[in-house]
Amino acid sequence: TSAHVATTMIQVANASESAATSSTMNKLDDENDDNRTNQFIRIRKNSNDSGRNSEDSDSAITFANAATDRTKFLSLQNYNKEKIENIINVKKDTGRTKEILKEGEPTNTAEWREHEEEVAKANIVKTLGQGSVAEILKEEKREKGKVKNRDKEKEKDQDESKFERDHRNSNHEKTLKEEQKDEATKQSTQPSFPNLRALVVGLEHSGTTITGRLIMNAPCIIGATETGYLLAKTPGEIHRVRPWFEWHSAERGSNKMMYRLQPNDIDDMKNAKDFMEMYDILRHRSHLFNDLNDEKYCDRPYQMVDKTPRYIYPEYFEMILERTPNVPVIVLQRPFESLEKSWAQRKSVLRRDWYDLVFDNVDKMRKKYPKRIFVLQYNELMDDPDLTMTNVFEFLGLKWDHQYFKMTGLKKKFLHYD
Repeated sequence: TSAHVATTMIQVANASESAATSSTMNKLDDENDDNRTNQFIRIRKNSNDSGRNSEDSDSAITFANAATDRTKFLSLQNYNKEKIENIINVKKDTGRTKEILKEGEPTNTAEWREHEEEVAKANIVKTLGQGSVAEILKEEKREKGKVKNRDKEKEKDQDESKFERDHRNSNHEKTLKEEQKDEATKQSTQPSFPNLRALVVGLEHSGTTITGRLIMNAPCIIGATETGYLLAKTPGEIHRVRPWFEWHSAERGSNKMMYRLQPNDIDDMKNAKDFMEMYDILRHRSHLFNDLNDEKYCDRPYQMVDKTPRYIYPEYFEMILERTPNVPVIVLQRPFESLEKSWAQRKSVLRRDWYDLVFDNVDKMRKKYPKRIFVLQYNELMDDPDLTMTNVFEFLGLKWDHQYFKMTGLKKKFLHYD
């Protein structure tokens, strides 16, 4: 509080103590920077008036920070109450365990302190007059009320802030859970993309090719070096997706790990009602699904791996996920410094802000499409390829074989290929 009642001196000392009292006041007056007059006077009650002996009269109440006139007293209104109370002491006789009190006086510290304040107020009234003290006490009461109200408002604001924060966090968590639940429900009710076993994506030169090839060692699974068709807006626009469209044309491409599609195959794919139907046409027309053999497991491969690094780009990634319901996605992530050097060797520039944007979006999609995305760290693949691929195959529902590092499964499929 900013205004408090200060104690004033009670001048009941005998004439022999007046000189010492004056000296003490002058000394304290010089040391106080804000010109307040602080005195420390021991109050003694005359044994003749009280009926006590001289020893009992040494047990008295001490007061501090008394003002010598009204002006100085009023200047103490802003003085900290704690500082005033800290120097109001009860002097006890040495060796005694209880204070010697007159009949009717308080019997414990709390009551005694209250008694001290009442005595102090009575003496202030004598010095300043009843009206001045009433105004001061009234002002003090108002200030106490203001502080109390401020404390209540602050506590209320803190409670409201906590409530709003908890409510906001609760709503956010609820919304996120509802979105995930809705997405999971949506995915569970949507038909799975027929025979598309996995998507392999990642920034170029992150290890997507070797990862895709290793997955193609699994029984009855095959795919092109890159596909790219899902980048088109519609099946009817796959001819706009370059260079992939040219790579898969039998007239322009000769790579056996591409689809080698004939013009009529491409026309039928472009007329498909959606990408699901288009991929089914592709699977029935391409040589990779018709001219290879996977004896012991199946007559010919029928499940596809679509490995296309660019699918990870932020402008495509969510669109790709929406077009391929329930299809698991393997995301390759190579450390920025390593990938930057790899790009530089190929005369390309990789910006850090764009790299961060790509993988921030991946994290966002992992939350929106739970259990669909597996992030494969490039360094883990290099450091412990066997364990890493075991985890990848388990995510895809496949069984890993260490012999796949020799491409035994993939080579066997091309064993009788002309």
